[in-house]
Amino acid sequence: MAMIPIHPDQLVPGSRVGPWRVLAPLGAGGFGRVFKVEREEQPGRTYTLKVALRPSSAHLPEEENVEERMSREVAIHMAYDTGLKVHAVDHWPILSGFLYFVTDYVEGETLHEWRWRTEPSAARLLTVFTEVVRQVSALHQRGVCHRDLKSDNILIRTEDEKPLVFDYGVARLPGMTTLTVGVPPTSPYLLPPECVTFLGKETWKQGAHFDPGVPGDLYALGMLLFEALTDGYAFHPKLPYDLLVVAIATRVPAAPHMLNPKVPRVLSDITLRLLEKRPEARYPSAEALLQALWDAAKERKQPEWQTSLALPPPEEEALESPTPAAHLHAAEESSAVEGVERAAAADELAQVKAETPGAPMLEGTDGVSVEAPVLPRWRSVLWSLCSLLVLSLAL
Repeated sequence: MAMIPIHPDQLVPGSRVGPWRVLAPLGAGGFGRVFKVEREEQPGRTYTLKVALRPSSAHLPEEENVEERMSREVAIHMAYDTGLKVHAVDHWPILSGFLYFVTDYVEGETLHEWRWRTEPSAARLLTVFTEVVRQVSALHQRGVCHRDLKSDNILIRTEDEKPLVFDYGVARLPGMTTLTVGVPPTSPYLLPPECVTFLGKETWKQGAHFDPGVPGDLYALGMLLFEALTDGYAFHPKLPYDLLVVAIATRVPAAPHMLNPKVPRVLSDITLRLLEKRPEARYPSAEALLQALWDAAKERKQPEWQTSLALPPPEEEALESPTPAAHLHAAEESSAVEGVERAAAADELAQVKAETPGAPMLEGTDGVSVEAPVLPRWRSVLWSLCSLLVLSLAL
Protein backbone atom coordinates (compact mmCIF):
# COMPACT_ATOMS: atom_id res chain seq x y z
CA MET A 1 0.00 0.00 0.00
CA ALA A 2 1.43 3.39 -0.94
CA MET A 3 2.38 5.67 1.93
CA ILE A 4 0.09 8.64 2.43
CA PRO A 5 2.37 11.67 2.87
CA ILE A 6 1.90 13.60 6.10
CA HIS A 7 4.90 15.94 5.78
CA PRO A 8 6.19 18.04 2.84
CA ASP A 9 9.43 16.04 2.79
CA GLN A 10 7.40 12.95 1.93
CA LEU A 11 5.78 14.46 -1.15
CA VAL A 12 6.73 12.73 -4.39
CA PRO A 13 5.35 12.80 -7.95
CA GLY A 14 1.78 11.57 -7.74
CA SER A 15 1.21 12.79 -4.18
CA ARG A 16 -1.75 15.07 -3.53
CA VAL A 17 -1.88 18.31 -1.61
CA GLY A 18 -5.55 19.17 -1.41
CA PRO A 19 -6.80 19.28 -5.02
CA TRP A 20 -3.25 19.55 -6.40
CA ARG A 21 -1.25 16.64 -7.79
CA VAL A 22 2.54 16.83 -7.46
CA LEU A 23 4.35 16.45 -10.79
CA ALA A 24 7.96 17.16 -9.82
CA PRO A 25 10.04 18.83 -7.09
CA LEU A 26 11.35 22.27 -8.01
CA GLY A 27 13.37 23.36 -5.02
CA ALA A 28 13.93 23.25 -1.28
CA GLY A 29 14.94 25.77 1.33
CA GLY A 30 15.12 26.14 5.06
CA PHE A 31 11.47 27.12 5.38
CA GLY A 32 9.59 25.38 2.58
CA ARG A 33 9.46 22.99 -0.35
CA VAL A 34 8.45 23.91 -3.90
CA PHE A 35 6.76 21.61 -6.40
CA LYS A 36 5.42 21.67 -9.92
CA VAL A 37 1.75 20.64 -9.70
CA GLU A 38 -1.50 20.42 -11.63
CA ARG A 39 -5.09 20.62 -10.48
CA GLU A 40 -6.72 17.18 -10.50
CA GLU A 41 -9.83 18.31 -12.33
CA GLN A 42 -7.78 20.33 -14.84
CA PRO A 43 -4.85 18.14 -15.88
CA GLY A 44 -2.36 19.57 -18.33
CA ARG A 45 -2.06 23.09 -16.92
CA THR A 46 0.85 23.41 -14.51
CA TYR A 47 1.34 25.57 -11.43
CA THR A 48 3.93 26.10 -8.69
CA LEU A 49 3.08 25.03 -5.14
CA LYS A 50 5.10 26.14 -2.12
CA VAL A 51 4.44 24.47 1.23
CA ALA A 52 5.80 25.41 4.65
CA LEU A 53 8.03 22.93 6.45
CA ARG A 54 6.39 23.44 9.84
CA PRO A 55 2.77 24.00 10.82
CA SER A 56 1.98 27.03 12.96
CA SER A 57 1.09 24.73 15.85
CA ALA A 58 4.73 23.60 15.98
CA HIS A 59 6.11 27.14 16.29
CA LEU A 60 8.25 27.81 19.36
CA PRO A 61 8.90 31.35 20.63
CA GLU A 62 12.64 31.14 19.93
CA GLU A 63 12.14 29.80 16.38
CA GLU A 64 11.21 31.42 13.10
CA ASN A 65 7.47 31.51 12.53
CA VAL A 66 7.43 29.74 9.17
CA GLU A 67 3.72 30.27 8.58
CA GLU A 68 3.98 34.00 9.24
CA ARG A 69 6.93 34.17 6.87
CA MET A 70 4.99 32.42 4.12
CA SER A 71 1.87 34.50 4.76
CA ARG A 72 4.00 37.58 4.19
CA GLU A 73 5.17 36.15 0.87
CA VAL A 74 1.58 35.49 -0.19
CA ALA A 75 0.58 39.03 0.78
CA ILE A 76 3.31 40.52 -1.42
CA HIS A 77 2.31 38.42 -4.43
CA MET A 78 -1.33 39.41 -3.98
CA ALA A 79 -0.78 43.12 -3.29
CA TYR A 80 2.02 43.93 -5.71
CA ASP A 81 2.83 43.23 -9.34
CA THR A 82 5.44 40.51 -8.92
CA GLY A 83 4.61 38.76 -12.19
CA LEU A 84 3.17 35.74 -10.37
CA LYS A 85 -0.56 35.34 -9.73
CA VAL A 86 -1.70 33.53 -6.57
CA HIS A 87 -4.30 30.88 -7.39
CA ALA A 88 -4.83 29.25 -3.98
CA VAL A 89 -3.90 29.56 -0.30
CA ASP A 90 -4.79 26.73 2.08
CA HIS A 91 -3.53 24.27 4.69
CA TRP A 92 -2.56 20.63 4.23
CA PRO A 93 -3.43 17.94 5.16
CA ILE A 94 -5.71 19.50 7.81
CA LEU A 95 -6.68 23.05 8.76
CA SER A 96 -4.00 23.16 11.45
CA GLY A 97 -1.42 21.64 9.12
CA PHE A 98 1.12 23.10 6.70
CA LEU A 99 0.32 26.35 4.95
CA TYR A 100 0.75 26.25 1.19
CA PHE A 101 0.06 28.56 -1.71
CA VAL A 102 -0.10 28.08 -5.46
CA THR A 103 1.10 30.50 -8.15
CA ASP A 104 1.67 30.45 -11.89
CA TYR A 105 4.35 28.06 -13.08
CA VAL A 106 7.06 29.80 -15.09
CA GLU A 107 9.49 27.79 -17.18
CA GLY A 108 12.96 29.17 -16.68
CA GLU A 109 16.30 29.03 -14.90
CA THR A 110 18.16 31.05 -12.31
CA LEU A 111 20.26 34.02 -13.35
CA HIS A 112 23.57 32.16 -13.02
CA GLU A 113 22.22 29.08 -14.77
CA TRP A 114 21.07 31.32 -17.63
CA ARG A 115 24.40 33.07 -18.04
CA TRP A 116 26.40 29.84 -17.76
CA ARG A 117 24.29 28.42 -20.58
CA THR A 118 24.08 31.49 -22.81
CA GLU A 119 27.41 33.25 -22.07
CA PRO A 120 25.78 36.66 -22.65
CA SER A 121 27.43 39.82 -23.86
CA ALA A 122 27.60 42.88 -21.63
CA ALA A 123 24.69 44.39 -23.59
CA ARG A 124 22.51 41.31 -23.13
CA LEU A 125 23.36 41.02 -19.44
CA LEU A 126 22.62 44.70 -18.94
CA THR A 127 19.12 44.24 -20.37
CA VAL A 128 18.35 41.46 -17.90
CA PHE A 129 19.95 43.15 -14.90
CA THR A 130 18.18 46.45 -15.62
CA GLU A 131 14.81 44.68 -15.54
CA VAL A 132 15.73 43.12 -12.18
CA VAL A 133 16.54 46.57 -10.81
CA ARG A 134 13.31 47.98 -12.28
CA GLN A 135 11.28 45.38 -10.37
CA VAL A 136 13.21 46.05 -7.15
CA SER A 137 12.77 49.79 -7.61
CA ALA A 138 9.01 49.39 -8.06
CA LEU A 139 8.83 47.48 -4.77
CA HIS A 140 10.99 50.03 -2.96
CA GLN A 141 8.70 52.83 -4.08
CA ARG A 142 5.87 51.02 -2.31
CA GLY A 143 7.87 50.41 0.84
CA VAL A 144 8.87 46.78 0.23
CA CYS A 145 12.45 45.58 0.62
CA HIS A 146 13.29 42.10 -0.65
CA ARG A 147 16.27 41.43 1.67
CA ASP A 148 17.36 38.22 -0.06
CA LEU A 149 18.36 39.19 -3.60
CA LYS A 150 20.57 36.55 -5.17
CA SER A 151 20.72 34.40 -8.28
CA ASP A 152 18.57 31.62 -6.81
CA ASN A 153 15.75 34.12 -6.32
CA ILE A 154 15.79 35.48 -9.87
CA LEU A 155 14.13 33.38 -12.55
CA ILE A 156 14.92 34.03 -16.21
CA ARG A 157 11.80 33.13 -18.19
CA THR A 158 12.59 30.79 -21.07
CA GLU A 159 10.17 32.27 -23.59
CA ASP A 160 11.50 35.84 -23.57
CA GLU A 161 14.48 36.03 -21.16
CA LYS A 162 12.51 38.31 -18.85
CA PRO A 163 13.72 38.02 -15.24
CA LEU A 164 11.25 37.57 -12.39
CA VAL A 165 12.27 38.37 -8.82
CA PHE A 166 10.62 35.95 -6.41
CA ASP A 167 10.90 34.32 -2.93
CA TYR A 168 9.70 37.13 -0.70
CA GLY A 169 9.79 35.07 2.49
CA VAL A 170 12.10 37.50 4.32
CA ALA A 171 10.86 40.68 2.63
CA ARG A 172 9.86 43.67 4.72
CA LEU A 173 6.42 45.15 4.17
CA PRO A 174 5.55 48.75 5.06
CA GLY A 175 4.79 49.14 8.75
CA MET A 176 5.80 45.59 9.61
CA THR A 177 8.67 44.67 11.91
CA THR A 178 11.25 42.08 10.90
CA LEU A 179 10.62 38.51 11.99
CA THR A 180 14.24 37.66 12.59
CA VAL A 181 16.33 38.42 15.67
CA GLY A 182 19.67 39.70 14.38
CA VAL A 183 19.87 40.01 10.59
CA PRO A 184 17.71 38.47 7.85
CA PRO A 185 18.79 34.94 6.86
CA THR A 186 21.30 34.90 4.01
CA SER A 187 24.59 33.33 3.00
CA PRO A 188 27.36 34.87 5.18
CA TYR A 189 29.48 35.99 2.22
CA LEU A 190 26.55 38.14 1.03
CA LEU A 191 26.25 40.12 4.28
CA PRO A 192 26.66 43.87 3.74
CA PRO A 193 29.31 45.57 5.90
CA GLU A 194 26.74 47.33 8.08
CA CYS A 195 25.26 43.95 9.02
CA VAL A 196 28.71 42.72 9.99
CA THR A 197 29.13 45.78 12.20
CA PHE A 198 25.77 45.11 13.84
CA LEU A 199 26.63 41.47 14.52
CA GLY A 200 29.95 42.52 16.02
CA LYS A 201 28.14 44.57 18.67
CA GLU A 202 26.25 41.42 19.76
CA THR A 203 23.12 43.36 20.67
CA TRP A 204 21.21 40.69 18.76
CA LYS A 205 21.80 38.42 21.74
CA GLN A 206 19.42 40.67 23.67
CA GLY A 207 16.83 40.39 20.90
CA ALA A 208 17.85 43.38 18.76
CA HIS A 209 16.81 43.42 15.10
CA PHE A 210 18.68 44.83 12.14
CA ASP A 211 16.92 45.78 8.93
CA PRO A 212 19.30 46.36 5.98
CA GLY A 213 16.55 48.27 4.16
CA VAL A 214 17.11 49.85 0.76
CA PRO A 215 20.93 50.07 1.16
CA GLY A 216 21.01 46.33 1.86
CA ASP A 217 19.09 45.54 -1.32
CA LEU A 218 21.42 47.80 -3.31
CA TYR A 219 24.47 46.03 -1.88
CA ALA A 220 22.92 42.66 -2.80
CA LEU A 221 22.38 43.91 -6.34
CA GLY A 222 26.05 44.88 -6.42
CA MET A 223 27.10 41.40 -5.35
CA LEU A 224 24.83 39.93 -8.00
CA LEU A 225 26.29 42.16 -10.72
CA PHE A 226 29.85 41.41 -9.58
CA GLU A 227 29.20 37.67 -9.89
CA ALA A 228 27.56 38.05 -13.29
CA LEU A 229 30.39 40.16 -14.72
CA THR A 230 33.33 38.16 -13.33
CA ASP A 231 31.91 34.67 -12.76
CA GLY A 232 33.42 35.09 -9.32
CA TYR A 233 32.69 36.12 -5.75
CA ALA A 234 33.64 39.43 -4.20
CA PHE A 235 34.52 37.61 -0.97
CA HIS A 236 35.66 34.02 -0.65
CA PRO A 237 32.61 31.99 0.48
CA LYS A 238 34.84 29.25 1.89
CA LEU A 239 36.74 31.48 4.28
CA PRO A 240 36.17 30.74 7.98
CA TYR A 241 33.43 32.98 9.30
CA ASP A 242 35.68 35.12 11.51
CA LEU A 243 38.01 35.86 8.58
CA LEU A 244 35.13 36.36 6.18
CA VAL A 245 33.45 39.09 8.25
CA VAL A 246 36.78 40.93 8.61
CA ALA A 247 37.20 40.83 4.83
CA ILE A 248 33.67 42.12 4.26
CA ALA A 249 34.17 44.96 6.73
CA THR A 250 37.62 46.10 5.60
CA ARG A 251 38.59 44.91 2.13
CA VAL A 252 37.53 46.56 -1.10
CA PRO A 253 36.69 44.08 -3.89
CA ALA A 254 38.76 44.24 -7.07
CA ALA A 255 37.20 46.16 -9.94
CA PRO A 256 35.33 43.73 -12.21
CA HIS A 257 37.04 45.11 -15.33
CA MET A 258 40.40 44.20 -13.78
CA LEU A 259 39.28 40.60 -13.28
CA ASN A 260 37.57 40.32 -16.65
CA PRO A 261 38.90 42.67 -19.35
CA LYS A 262 35.69 42.18 -21.32
CA VAL A 263 33.70 44.11 -18.72
CA PRO A 264 32.90 47.70 -19.78
CA ARG A 265 34.41 50.19 -17.36
CA VAL A 266 31.08 51.89 -16.69
CA LEU A 267 29.54 48.62 -15.44
CA SER A 268 32.59 48.00 -13.30
CA ASP A 269 32.23 51.45 -11.72
CA ILE A 270 28.51 50.90 -11.05
CA THR A 271 29.31 47.60 -9.33
CA LEU A 272 31.94 49.10 -7.04
CA ARG A 273 29.63 51.92 -6.01
CA LEU A 274 26.97 49.41 -5.06
CA LEU A 275 29.55 47.59 -2.92
CA GLU A 276 30.71 50.65 -1.00
CA LYS A 277 31.29 49.94 2.70
CA ARG A 278 29.21 52.90 3.87
CA PRO A 279 25.51 52.67 2.93
CA GLU A 280 25.34 56.41 2.23
CA ALA A 281 28.11 56.05 -0.39
CA ARG A 282 25.99 53.73 -2.51
CA TYR A 283 23.28 54.94 -4.85
CA PRO A 284 20.59 56.78 -2.88
CA SER A 285 17.86 54.57 -4.30
CA ALA A 286 17.15 51.77 -6.75
CA GLU A 287 15.64 54.42 -8.99
CA ALA A 288 18.99 56.25 -9.05
CA LEU A 289 20.70 52.97 -9.89
CA LEU A 290 18.20 52.44 -12.69
CA GLN A 291 19.10 55.83 -14.13
CA ALA A 292 22.81 54.93 -14.00
CA LEU A 293 22.09 51.72 -15.90
CA TRP A 294 20.07 53.61 -18.52
CA ASP A 295 22.97 56.02 -18.95
CA ALA A 296 25.37 53.08 -19.33
CA ALA A 297 23.10 51.55 -21.96
CA LYS A 298 23.90 54.48 -24.26
CA GLU A 299 27.25 52.78 -24.89
CA ARG A 300 25.83 49.35 -25.66
CA LYS A 301 26.20 49.65 -29.45
CA GLN A 302 29.98 49.76 -29.14
CA PRO A 303 31.73 46.55 -30.30
CA GLU A 304 33.07 45.59 -26.86
CA TRP A 305 29.50 45.41 -25.54
CA GLN A 306 28.53 42.79 -28.16
CA THR A 307 31.09 40.07 -27.29
CA SER A 308 30.49 37.36 -24.71
CA LEU A 309 31.68 38.12 -21.19
CA ALA A 310 32.85 34.53 -20.79
CA LEU A 311 36.61 34.04 -20.67
CA PRO A 312 37.67 31.02 -22.80
CA PRO A 313 39.64 28.31 -20.99
CA PRO A 314 43.33 28.00 -21.87
CA GLU A 315 43.97 25.65 -24.79
CA GLU A 316 45.99 23.14 -22.78
CA GLU A 317 43.10 22.44 -20.42
CA ALA A 318 40.14 22.91 -22.76
CA LEU A 319 40.26 19.33 -24.08
CA GLU A 320 40.85 17.67 -20.72
CA SER A 321 38.36 19.60 -18.59
CA PRO A 322 35.63 21.27 -20.65
CA THR A 323 33.51 22.40 -17.70
CA PRO A 324 34.23 24.33 -14.51
CA ALA A 325 32.95 21.39 -12.45
CA ALA A 326 35.48 19.16 -14.17
CA HIS A 327 38.29 21.49 -13.10
CA LEU A 328 37.11 21.25 -9.52
CA HIS A 329 36.90 17.46 -9.73
CA ALA A 330 40.37 17.21 -11.22
CA ALA A 331 41.83 19.42 -8.50
CA GLU A 332 40.21 17.38 -5.77
CA GLU A 333 41.47 14.13 -7.28
CA SER A 334 45.06 15.31 -7.64
CA SER A 335 47.74 15.42 -4.98
CA ALA A 336 49.25 18.59 -6.40
CA VAL A 337 48.46 20.56 -3.27
CA GLU A 338 51.01 18.59 -1.30
CA GLY A 339 53.65 19.35 -3.91
CA VAL A 340 53.31 23.13 -3.70
CA GLU A 341 55.79 24.90 -1.47
CA ARG A 342 54.13 26.46 1.57
CA ALA A 343 56.10 29.64 1.02
CA ALA A 344 54.61 30.06 -2.43
CA ALA A 345 51.14 29.47 -1.05
CA ALA A 346 51.77 32.02 1.70
CA ASP A 347 52.94 34.58 -0.87
CA GLU A 348 49.78 33.98 -2.91
CA LEU A 349 47.62 34.35 0.18
CA ALA A 350 49.34 37.63 1.03
CA GLN A 351 48.64 38.86 -2.49
CA VAL A 352 45.00 37.82 -2.13
CA LYS A 353 44.67 39.79 1.09
CA ALA A 354 46.34 42.85 -0.41
CA GLU A 355 44.57 42.98 -3.75
CA THR A 356 41.15 41.46 -2.95
CA PRO A 357 40.48 40.01 -6.40
CA GLY A 358 37.33 38.04 -7.12
CA ALA A 359 37.03 34.37 -6.28
CA PRO A 360 36.17 32.39 -9.45
CA MET A 361 32.70 30.91 -9.35
CA LEU A 362 32.44 27.28 -10.45
CA GLU A 363 29.30 26.15 -12.23
CA GLY A 364 27.63 23.27 -10.44
CA THR A 365 29.56 23.88 -7.20
CA ASP A 366 29.16 26.13 -4.20
CA GLY A 367 32.20 28.20 -5.01
CA VAL A 368 35.27 26.22 -3.95
CA SER A 369 37.83 28.57 -5.39
CA VAL A 370 40.46 31.13 -4.57
CA GLU A 371 40.50 34.84 -5.08
CA ALA A 372 42.98 35.21 -7.95
CA PRO A 373 43.08 37.49 -11.00
CA VAL A 374 42.56 35.88 -14.40
CA LEU A 375 44.09 32.50 -13.61
CA PRO A 376 43.19 29.23 -15.35
CA ARG A 377 40.39 27.62 -13.35
CA TRP A 378 42.42 24.58 -12.27
CA ARG A 379 45.10 26.89 -10.90
CA SER A 380 42.45 28.95 -9.14
CA VAL A 381 41.15 25.84 -7.40
CA LEU A 382 44.69 24.75 -6.56
CA TRP A 383 45.52 28.08 -4.97
CA SER A 384 42.23 27.91 -3.08
CA LEU A 385 43.17 24.65 -1.45
CA CYS A 386 46.66 25.95 -0.70
CA SER A 387 45.32 29.14 0.83
CA LEU A 388 42.86 27.31 3.05
CA LEU A 389 45.69 24.98 4.13
CA VAL A 390 47.85 27.94 5.11
CA LEU A 391 44.92 29.53 6.96
CA SER A 392 44.30 26.34 8.91
CA LEU A 393 47.98 26.07 9.86
CA ALA A 394 48.06 29.71 10.91
CA LEU A 395 45.02 29.31 13.12
